[in-house]
Amino acid sequence: MELHLFFEKELSDKFNKCEFLAVGFDESLNKVTQKQQMDSKVRFWDEQKKNNNNKVCTRYLTLVFLGRTRSIDLLQAFKDGLKFVDLKKKILQISMDDPNPVNQKFLKDLKADLNTDC
Repeated sequence: MELHLFFEKELSDKFNKCEFLAVGFDESLNKVTQKQQMDSKVRFWDEQKKNNNNKVCTRYLTLVFLGRTRSIDLLQAFKDGLKFVDLKKKILQISMDDPNPVNQKFLKDLKADLNTDC
């Protein structure tokens, strides 16, 4: 098994055991590639850490290069990064770097998408 698939499965298993997740993302210009990128991280209650002071864990999830940073691009990258999570049931909070119009539209589009998915 490739290394990234191992870690993806490990995170997927942990996320699916959790009742809720808090997801954060930040989009910025990568100075080397001169492309926009979106970094995502997830915070969750790690059940395996119960005997070790009940820890909330933060894990870096993914980096996605974006052609553009329109809300539809952010939404697709967000959903792709969390493809193995039931967003409707698991998302408790979404954090973003700035309440700019694009991020606000992303949040509106995500809410609409979650309300229409079956």
